[in-house]
Amino acid sequence: MSSTPAADPTAADDPERPPLQISRGARIAAIAGIGALAGLTIAAGWESPVRAALVLVFLLFGPGLAIGELLQIRDPIAQLGLAAGISLGVETIVAVSLLYLGILSGELGFAIMYAITLAALAASVARAERGSLHAEAPPRRAST
Repeated sequence: MSSTPAADPTAADDPERPPLQISRGARIAAIAGIGALAGLTIAAGWESPVRAALVLVFLLFGPGLAIGELLQIRDPIAQLGLAAGISLGVETIVAVSLLYLGILSGELGFAIMYAITLAALAASVARAERGSLHAEAPPRRAST
């Protein structure tokens, strides 16, 4: 009698079995895409619960997930937990800065948060590319 992974109750506890993994490119595209959709609903002036949900999800998780990608946090639960705190912290700094400057605006605040998110995602991609280039480079010879 063979045991399939779905029927084996201990398969979920197997440390060798990786959890559900989403590729780095898909994570980056999802973060940037949700932000872009939320930005489009704001720019269009669309008053809808869908707009509120998109903006809320992006502002709660987007900047923090992007910074988590930059910091190379690999545990998905830790990344989600940190994402909310990081996002709210950065948003507080941005909002207080805009308030102090006397230009507090929801649209401007969202645009700044989206720019911070895109900058963190671009830095994450650049860091990954630089790391892969160094990994493929032949080892240097020590000169004597």
